[in-house]
Amino acid sequence: MVRDVENLPDWATDVKEVDVLVWDDEGRPGDVSFRAAAM
Repeated sequence: MVRDVENLPDWATDVKEVDVLVWDDEGRPGDVSFRAAAM
């Protein structure tokens, strides 16, 4: 499980943008929106 989704574009070059929409009570990302490069 990826917990550091906010920094995903730094190490997954095809991921261009990440928005965490919902955080759980322990500070973990719940719902996440990604924008990725076209293949």
